[in-house]
Amino acid sequence: MLRLMTFVQSLTFLVPSLIISSTTPLSAAVKLEAKDEKIVVQIDDAEFTTFHFAKSLPKPYFWPVRAPSGAIMTRPNIPGEKEHPHHRGIWVTVDEVNELKHWRESNRVECQSAEITVPAGDHAELIVVNHWLDANSPPQPVLKETTTIRIFSNRLMVFNIELTPLIPSVTFGDTKEGFLAFRFDDPLKGDRTGKIRNADGLEGEAGCWGKPSAWIDYVGQFEQDQVGVALFDHPQNFRPSRYHVRNYGLYTISPFGEGAYQNAPEKAAPITLTPTDRPLRLRYGMFIHSGSLASGDVAATYEAYLKLK
Repeated sequence: MLRLMTFVQSLTFLVPSLIISSTTPLSAAVKLEAKDEKIVVQIDDAEFTTFHFAKSLPKPYFWPVRAPSGAIMTRPNIPGEKEHPHHRGIWVTVDEVNELKHWRESNRVECQSAEITVPAGDHAELIVVNHWLDANSPPQPVLKETTTIRIFSNRLMVFNIELTPLIPSVTFGDTKEGFLAFRFDDPLKGDRTGKIRNADGLEGEAGCWGKPSAWIDYVGQFEQDQVGVALFDHPQNFRPSRYHVRNYGLYTISPFGEGAYQNAPEKAAPITLTPTDRPLRLRYGMFIHSGSLASGDVAATYEAYLKLK
């Protein structure tokens, strides 16, 4: 078991225009608007996505998520969905937190607040505070998640996640079920039009699943519209993350499955946090783009992402 003692600086954005891709007008503007228990995200006055955070939900999530063309990239959020019903757009959860199943929604993640801190500009920002709940009746919080999300006009979403224990000991077990995730709509799946490639040139689910890499891109086709999502790891995270990337449309990045992702239980490396430790801080990027890996400026956007301090 690893007792985590790590420090990662909070995100301070020096030159936001650096991350605007060459295919995105510099005049593009992001706007956040609170509506009931939702936050609507617009880019150039067109809807990009909506953040859902009602306490009645099993967890907060972004859905739907639109490509620059307006095409919806995420699977429909259908009540009673039988195939992986817990896959909802973009979300943050993981199983095996003190053996609790937040990923599978057996245990809830309850939003405490969603505050818009930068409402509009070439980027906008919200800060979300969630409590990860246990199985008691009524459920009690075991973990506090504070996530700062910055959304840029080129559809780069930057997640600065801080996890703080609310009980004497919280252990993140070894699992493939997590952490920051995206679920594609059917036409984009890897067993249809989807193509998967990582920063090291490995391709497909077989080549990329469970491997650490600086980034990974998943590109598919909506009729004439080629779109993709890239996930970015950050070198200041406490260990390289691995990717749970599947041909059926699930796509995640996680630092919590050293054994599971290598099919080697002896390599499991659980993490235990106590209130005397520093919070566990993780940094990730998610880049929604048009075009292929090359024409979508994935590698260049990743390099610009790394310059954010």
